[in-house]
Amino acid sequence: MLSALTASLLMTAQAATPRTLTGAKASGTYTPAAITQAGQALYSRNAPPAPRYSVARYDLTLRSTDEKGKPLTVRAQIFVPQVPKGTKLPVYVLGPGTTGLADACSVFNERPEVASWGWYQGHMLSYAAQGFIGVMTDYAYFNDKDRLQPYFVSASEARIMLDAARAAYQFFEGAGKSLSARPQDAVFFSGYSQGGHSSFAAADLARRYAPDVPVTGVAVFGATTNVETLWRENAAFAPYAVAAYEAYYGKNQADARQILLPKVYNGLNTNARSRCIADLYSMYSKRPEDVFQPEFVRALRDGTLAQKYPTWAKVLRTNNAGMNKAGASIPAFVAQGSTDDIVTEAAQRAFVGEQCKLGRAVTYKTYRGINHYQTRQVALNDALEWMKNVADRKPVSLYCGS
Repeated sequence: MLSALTASLLMTAQAATPRTLTGAKASGTYTPAAITQAGQALYSRNAPPAPRYSVARYDLTLRSTDEKGKPLTVRAQIFVPQVPKGTKLPVYVLGPGTTGLADACSVFNERPEVASWGWYQGHMLSYAAQGFIGVMTDYAYFNDKDRLQPYFVSASEARIMLDAARAAYQFFEGAGKSLSARPQDAVFFSGYSQGGHSSFAAADLARRYAPDVPVTGVAVFGATTNVETLWRENAAFAPYAVAAYEAYYGKNQADARQILLPKVYNGLNTNARSRCIADLYSMYSKRPEDVFQPEFVRALRDGTLAQKYPTWAKVLRTNNAGMNKAGASIPAFVAQGSTDDIVTEAAQRAFVGEQCKLGRAVTYKTYRGINHYQTRQVALNDALEWMKNVADRKPVSLYCGS
C-alpha cells in the first residue's frame, strides 16, 4: 500500500501535469503488407526494413496553449504497433516539414497521389512498424480560418510538440488502455526541415514547460534551425515566414512591407491563406534578390541586420532553435544530405558545431549525393538504430570532439 505521503505526492504530480488529450477515435489498422505499400513512393530510392508489426492508428484531439497561456485545439494522430501484451516502446513525436500556412495545408490533408508534401502517413507507419509509438501533430491554428500557422515560431511549435508527447501517455490511460503496447519513459522529438526546427524548439523548452515529459533525444533530417540562414540560402521559404511573423508578432515588430519587394508583398496574404507547399516554387524564387528589398539583402549578407533592422533581427534571434543551454543535455541525431540546397551542408555543419560548444552530444551523419527531400529515407536505418541505442542507454558514435 502507498503511504499517505506517497499517495499525496503522486496526486500532486498528476494534478500538475496538464490533461492535453481531449479526444481519441480509431481510424484504421495496417498490416505489414499495407505498411509496405504505403511506403513504396516514399522509399522508392532505398527500401526500409521489413515491417515487424501491424499498426493501429487513432485520430486525436489535443489541448495546448500559446505563449500567453491561451488554450488552443490541435489535431494529431497516434500510431500504435500491435505487440505482445505489456511491451514497452519508445515514443516518437514527429513535427512535419513545411506544408503551408492555411487550413487546407494541414498535414492531415495531404493527398500524396495528387501532390506530395512529404508522404507523412508512410513515414509514421514505417517507424511504428519498427517498434515505436508514433505521434504526428499539426501546428497551431490549422483549424482557425482567420489565423495563419505560426510558421517557424519556436514557442508555438515547442508547446505543441511537448503537449503531443503528454497526450501519447494519456492515450494509454484511456482509449488505448486495452492495447498491448505501453509507452516507455523515452520520448524522441523528430522532424524533417521545419520539423527539425520544432524538434529542437521542444528540446529548448522541455525543462521549463513540460518537466514531466521524459525527453530522451532529438532525431532530425535536413533540419532548418536558423531562419536567417534559410532566408539567405533559399529565399523561396521566406515570404510565408514573413507573413506568419507579421501575423504573430504584429507590424510593430515584424512589418512585412518593410523588407519584401512590392511584387512579393502584393498577393502574399492571398497566397498564404490558400496555397500549399507544392506551389511554393511557382510563386517565389530561391534568390534573396527576387524576394527582399535590396537594403535588406545587403544586411542579410553582411551581418548587419541587428543594426539596420533591429526588430526583425530580434524576431529571427528569438526563433533560432536549439540554442538554449537548458536543453543541451538532450542528445541529438542530425542527418544531412550533401546536395541539399535548402539547408546546405555548410550551414548544418555550422549548427552542429554550435551544438558541440553548448555541450550537446551529437551524432552527425552526412549522406553523399542526397538532397533535402531524400534525407529522411536514406537515414531511416541510422535513425532507428540511434534511437533504440539511446533509449536502451547504449553507446552511440559522437561527432563532437571527433
